[in-house]
Amino acid sequence: MYCQKCMKNMITSHGETCPVCKTQIANANDLRIKAVIRRGRRNQVPLATRILFALFVLTLTTVFIGVFLFQNAIRPSHQTHRLGSPINVRGATIASGSRHAAVIRADGELWAWGGNFRGFSNQGELGDGTKEPSLYPIQVGIYTDWVSAAAGSSFTIATRADGSLWVWGRNPLLYFGIAQRDVTVPTQIQPYEHWVSVAAGGNNCAFGVTQEGRVVRLG
Repeated sequence: MYCQKCMKNMITSHGETCPVCKTQIANANDLRIKAVIRRGRRNQVPLATRILFALFVLTLTTVFIGVFLFQNAIRPSHQTHRLGSPINVRGATIASGSRHAAVIRADGELWAWGGNFRGFSNQGELGDGTKEPSLYPIQVGIYTDWVSAAAGSSFTIATRADGSLWVWGRNPLLYFGIAQRDVTVPTQIQPYEHWVSVAAGGNNCAFGVTQEGRVVRLG
């Protein structure tokens, strides 16, 4: 065991004098106890370092919890929900976006359901005048002459039998010529053309086909 003062010379019994620092050991137990205390103090982590480490662990834990809660807050549910009012979609045209779907029934009615938002920003892609998601199909507007419909990431675009073109949902850069970023009800655009069909995909990317057969990019 080393001298408890200089820690340079091996001491084997009490009463022995260290040849380096000339310290006499009074008791063997004192020698062992002091040596252990000396080594413990030498290996002790500073208080500031322990506080910083505790703050780091607390911050990391908070971040992980926040990410988990955020992902579960916006993640679509994978559970099966019983629809309150099933609708007959036989012979219908169906369009699907990222979080919502739209269907034109054989009688010309347009129905939509699903998400009505993107992240924390509500968009209104269901076209029912609200920004609330719906687990069951809801009718869009009162018209019964819808011909074609397409769904983008968070918007819907459709045509009616009179050749008019309508859009609703996300419009962040006013691509569709509407001075409103969140369009919650069907709004007519491009009124000087006769439209027969539409296609959509991604964020505000849409195309329309006119009666003359021209393909026009709309968003």
